[in-house]
Amino acid sequence: LQNKAQSQGQGKKETKTDSSKNLQQTSQDVKSGEPSSAKPNPLIVQVARQASISFKLCETIINYFEEDATIPFLVRYRSNKIDGKTAEELRLIKDVYKTIKQIQARASFIKKTLKYKNVLTDDLEYHIDNAQTMAELEELYEPFKSSKKTRIQQAEEIGLVEIVKKVLERRSTIKRLDEIINPKNELTKDSKTVEQLLTHVSGDLMLKDLKLISKLPTLFRLNDVYIVSKKNSNPRKEATQKKTNATDKFENYYDFRKSYLGIKPHQVLAINRGEEQHELKVAVELPDSLHKNLESFLWNKWMKRINKSNFMFNILNKAIHTEVIVKLKKKISKRIRADLTAVAEKESLNVFSSNLKWLLLTRPVFNHIVLAIDPGFAGGCKIAVVSHDQKVLDTSLYYLANSCEFVSQLTTLIHKHKVSLIAIGNGKGCREVEACVGHLIRNLMQKGIDIPYTIVSEQGVSIYSCSEEAKKEYPELSPNFISAVSLAKRVIDPLGEMIKVKPKHLGVGMYQHDLNSKRLDEMLNEVVSEVVSMVGVNLNTAPLTLLRQVAGLTESRAKALISFRETNGPFKQRNEITKIKGIGKKTFEQCAGFVRILPQGDDGEDLAEPLDQTIIHPEDYAIATRFIKEVCVLNKQDIGKDFFIKGVKRATELGGKANICKLLKIDECTFDVLYEGLTKSLHYDIRMDCAEQLFKKEVTTFEQLKEGQIITGRVENVTHFGSFIDIGVGNSMLLPATDSHNAQDKLKYGQKVLVKVRNINIKARRVTLSLVEVLSK
Repeated sequence: LQNKAQSQGQGKKETKTDSSKNLQQTSQDVKSGEPSSAKPNPLIVQVARQASISFKLCETIINYFEEDATIPFLVRYRSNKIDGKTAEELRLIKDVYKTIKQIQARASFIKKTLKYKNVLTDDLEYHIDNAQTMAELEELYEPFKSSKKTRIQQAEEIGLVEIVKKVLERRSTIKRLDEIINPKNELTKDSKTVEQLLTHVSGDLMLKDLKLISKLPTLFRLNDVYIVSKKNSNPRKEATQKKTNATDKFENYYDFRKSYLGIKPHQVLAINRGEEQHELKVAVELPDSLHKNLESFLWNKWMKRINKSNFMFNILNKAIHTEVIVKLKKKISKRIRADLTAVAEKESLNVFSSNLKWLLLTRPVFNHIVLAIDPGFAGGCKIAVVSHDQKVLDTSLYYLANSCEFVSQLTTLIHKHKVSLIAIGNGKGCREVEACVGHLIRNLMQKGIDIPYTIVSEQGVSIYSCSEEAKKEYPELSPNFISAVSLAKRVIDPLGEMIKVKPKHLGVGMYQHDLNSKRLDEMLNEVVSEVVSMVGVNLNTAPLTLLRQVAGLTESRAKALISFRETNGPFKQRNEITKIKGIGKKTFEQCAGFVRILPQGDDGEDLAEPLDQTIIHPEDYAIATRFIKEVCVLNKQDIGKDFFIKGVKRATELGGKANICKLLKIDECTFDVLYEGLTKSLHYDIRMDCAEQLFKKEVTTFEQLKEGQIITGRVENVTHFGSFIDIGVGNSMLLPATDSHNAQDKLKYGQKVLVKVRNINIKARRVTLSLVEVLSK
């Protein structure tokens, strides 16, 4: 709307020919002035414009997508071709590309439908072809949607629509109502019926006028539009009952008024949800100037030259005020709400994607035997002890009714299995279990035993524990104990365990349940694939849950790979996977760099190709071999050893990156991958550079908090209105985005932070925080 208002406000009136010229000129502008003899693809022009990248770069990236190239592959192995774009930027471009393709497909369907109905004019086709959003398309299509015979269609059958059309175009006039009245026809049986029908037909023809539709955005300013919400005086009964003993989550929107340009994405989604749950009444407050400008435009276009004594003058005047202006205001309000929702949903997707990425990159815990507790009251607490290599050592069911006995039972398990870490699920009963564990830790510390504990999110655990996949993995365990085992594994290997659950169930989004489910799943699956691929998997040991998420692989390909592995024994080389049906040259290209073959022994001499241990792609093996032999003067059989890593670093420092690239005839991006692959230990894990989990040794209660207190916490969720910080008192507390010291754009899920307690709401049990310092990268 804003773009149209600006362009049309400057008096840009385009014919079809002008538009074609402008499109070509725009594409040349987008290409940074690069001339092109071939006519540019309008689709790529549009994507480039929306994604704010050059036409040439956009064309390259889209061609890769059309060839089924995956985002992890492009980021790591084609960085020089895509101008170093990040995975987030590529996901944005891909999303824009898919959205525009969907709009084009819908436009094609609409044109075919209208052509079949014989109502597709050249002007209408032009506007459909140039629609920028799905909402704009639907507006153009809406007047022609009805499958039932409408009054307009009935009027058309008796020729009345054509008569009114001629009047509006000043090609004819209706002198008397008697000319139309026909007692035998229900539509025109008397003067009153004819007058109503003429008003309705006139209004319908005006509303379909494409010049009027194009003019709308110039008739008002967006900064004069306000979104208003009020408390619904007649909410649903079930909603009223739920609020009896709970804080009203929509209270901030009971007297809410924000301008179109000032409203935040989370506010849009909140009022949408409140309206859907019948808690709020929402309206779009349009400026008074719109009504006046509409009247003026409609008068000048259709009323100016009609004699006031002509009875059609009154008909058209009535149509303008009772049909056209009323419906146009509703249409504008609907469009504004749709535009705001589209932007808010896009931002919500970005928030969810970022949080999910950093959640999955949480640092794993090595060499710990973990005792996990899934809290419960009547059903008891489910206990599982899991070894450092993720084997289930023990399961038990203990009850909280007798806290002393509960602590004693836990102590026995700890001594029996030499437990070194305790994990507590954050579900109902968490605080009671935490109090018992705090008492247990103090007792153990007196005996010289130091065991920390951590609180683990239960989001999605119950869904996984009842799944068929869980039953296959733990055939002898009930779902209750599977939940406890899953909590332990979320501490030991967060990525490996959490990818067993659909990403949208992990609880790190913003209003994710209100988003388009298909689009949400697609975006989040891309994030999971990126993380799994960048971390990498061992081709000979990775389970199905990991393999199916590797770039280029699917569920069926991963199953075929595992079946081949079980039948023929461990893979000896990466290129062996091309022997598997369904994994051809293209699939191998996409996945090869993300699956590694690690040696069975410590020396690595059992590997046919030592480079298979690294992130270096097979297409660059010849260059890597030259680099190792000619530049570093080393043997690739020693890859991963300390002296080899030091030798590569020393040779690079002495030779210089630019000179080595020139010698090997490669670009710097390719060299960066070679260097990284040859200077990391074979067991290097990028997650070790990410935020670690929060481990505690003492319990903090809400009642112990004081205003001004400085406390350590961990970022549990990042949204547009602030970050939620776990400070160890049960619920996460808000660090508002409005805080002047808040490095909101820098905070990521899982980071440790030092925060100050700014305000305590005892009744609502809420705490407002301010950021003091970010403690972890």
